[in-house]
Amino acid sequence: MTEKEFALSIKSLGGRAFIVGGFVRDQFLGISAKDRDYVVTGLSLENIPWEKPVGHDAPVFLVEIDGQKCEIALARKEKKNGVGYHGFTFFSDENVTIEQDLFRRDLTINAMAIDCLTGELFDPFNGQEDLENGILRHVSDAFAEDPLRVFRVARFVSRFGFSVHPSTLEVMKSLKEEIKNLKGERVWIELQKTLCEAFPARFFETLDSCGLLDHWFPEISKLHVSDMHDGTAFRHVMNLLNSTDEFKIRFGLLCHDFGKGETDPDKHPHHFGHDSLGVPCIEEFCKRLRIPNELKEFGVKCCSEHMRVKDLSKMKPGKVVKFVLENEKHLYDVFRVSFLDSTCREGADVFSETEKFAIAHDRIADALSAKDGVTGKDLVAEGIKPGPLLGQVLFQRRVELFRKLEKGE
Repeated sequence: MTEKEFALSIKSLGGRAFIVGGFVRDQFLGISAKDRDYVVTGLSLENIPWEKPVGHDAPVFLVEIDGQKCEIALARKEKKNGVGYHGFTFFSDENVTIEQDLFRRDLTINAMAIDCLTGELFDPFNGQEDLENGILRHVSDAFAEDPLRVFRVARFVSRFGFSVHPSTLEVMKSLKEEIKNLKGERVWIELQKTLCEAFPARFFETLDSCGLLDHWFPEISKLHVSDMHDGTAFRHVMNLLNSTDEFKIRFGLLCHDFGKGETDPDKHPHHFGHDSLGVPCIEEFCKRLRIPNELKEFGVKCCSEHMRVKDLSKMKPGKVVKFVLENEKHLYDVFRVSFLDSTCREGADVFSETEKFAIAHDRIADALSAKDGVTGKDLVAEGIKPGPLLGQVLFQRRVELFRKLEKGE
């Protein structure tokens, strides 16, 4: 059914249908929103004509509207009755108003609704004005009842580039202890979304300004140390995060310099050995946030190998082949992280660095061709039996082929 048909069916039952939340916000921003969420007022649960509600205390119905599965919720109020993200009791009936439903939302820009039939805007907390002024402001003191909203606000800063209202910053600061009760998986979801936003660095900058980095992101908080690049390691990593829009590469850039927070302070701004010192930091970071193993593996590779990539243009043939064989799975992505690390920093000699990496890129391609050009099956066919000797001969043959390819033979 269409949205109008849906709204008319609700009206026939004595209720009223509103589209709410992100769809309304994005409509004012001129952004095409994918998901549409609806709220119904004036009806009790017994009057709802759809089956299979999702949830218990606050049932949400999935209804196809204009060819898309949409969430339909009864207008509800909520009360904090426990710790954490799920510590709420919800109350819904036909007397709950749209204003009461909007009151429980996090930010004013997300607390607007549009009547599906009349197009009337309900904006009791001046969300449209805050949108026009680029301000993120909490709706009420209830904001503090869900500490996950701290990260949600920081993520909206990274999406829109808006500023956080001083009063909301103060509430966020007051939740320093409460955010420790969150589950790592929930924080990871916010970080995962952040790494897909327009300005991911602003997520960390916002949390840092509130003194909220050290519990969930201590590895990043420790990067406030002097560095040869961009003044501090923190500023360097933040600049890099905004240098690409690819999620995986951004994750690698985030992790690649974790070791700089572990190096000898007396040697700063140099960070000798930071590539190896950062590996256990990444492993602990990923364990804390329950980050998937595939990403953890990539983060570790970016940390441990990004300095070696810079040397590929002048490595001896045997080392080039060995490097490629050891890192083939994430090879070109680690290469990109290292390239951005070298070129997207203040004062970088971009021409010289690009030339160096172009040579490295060609050497990687030749090493991969050498790997494919000589296989274990080839050697077995020559009569070499499987075992340590076969491995040694295979490596040497590949190095020999690599040398020929480099010479154009």
